[in-house]
Amino acid sequence: MEHEHELSILMKIMEMLKPYAEEKITEVEISIPENYPVDEQELIKMAKSLLNATLVVRKGGAKIKVLSILVE
Repeated sequence: MEHEHELSILMKIMEMLKPYAEEKITEVEISIPENYPVDEQELIKMAKSLLNATLVVRKGGAKIKVLSILVE
């Protein structure tokens, strides 16, 4: 499946954002492992479509983490 890793990351992010379902999320900053096989531009584009928010991707660390969530 094309973009399998990107979709997997977005599903994890969406799960973490459930407590903020009533909020208007404008930006989500995440950290992903340096060597994780992901197309960052595709991930950002998919996030804009699915979350209606800007996604900021940082490389580093051992696992996928949500670093910050900006809400209106």
